[in-house]
Amino acid sequence: MSMTHKKTTGASLLSALSADRENAAALKETGFTMLELLITVAIIAILGGFAAIGIRDILPGMRANGAMYKVEESLREARMLAMSENRDVRIEFSTTDNRIEALIMADVDLDELDDASWADIAIMVERGHDPSTDLGGGHKFISWSGSESPTPDSSRIAYTPNPDDNIALSGVKYVFKPNGLMTDINDVFSPINGTVFIGPPASESDPMNRFVRAVTILGATGRITGWQLRNGEWRRAR
Repeated sequence: MSMTHKKTTGASLLSALSADRENAAALKETGFTMLELLITVAIIAILGGFAAIGIRDILPGMRANGAMYKVEESLREARMLAMSENRDVRIEFSTTDNRIEALIMADVDLDELDDASWADIAIMVERGHDPSTDLGGGHKFISWSGSESPTPDSSRIAYTPNPDDNIALSGVKYVFKPNGLMTDINDVFSPINGTVFIGPPASESDPMNRFVRAVTILGATGRITGWQLRNGEWRRAR
């Protein structure tokens, strides 16, 4: 073997070893060490925990909003039915099964005190109105004794939640008139304001009352508004 061949072979070996070292260095730079992998997994686990906590708080709030929307829809339907049919529509709150019942007046003798006259369910069904609405999800009508303040502009746009006007627990029946106003069934000529307070099921109770909702009716106009309790203030639900 000539000296030239030996030199060429040696140079090739050195070149191959150098390339291997360069490849190894490149892999080391672009790869992950075990420590880096463990840190990445830990970060993912922490973020997943935060997401789980967020979902745990979001879902009860969504269910509470759902119960509030049911109350709003039921009251609005009763009011619109009274206006479209030009008849009184009675609303009654059942605390036994947490249900709202709405019945349209069947006769024309204006005898609001006679329960037999509030029986024309066929008209309601024909018009697409459900005469009975269940809050669902274990939500219930509740009493409320808080002294929360409304948001600064709330008093100018809607009647705000008032524990003294809790119509869901009063045991009194109420009427939407053909002109859209709400009255007490015993005094159908005087519009009244009312508040319905809605509480979550026991499994979703919260010391900060984040899942308590309210629906108000401004008797003089019939305006119906949903409310959420946030940081000690009643805020209009969006």
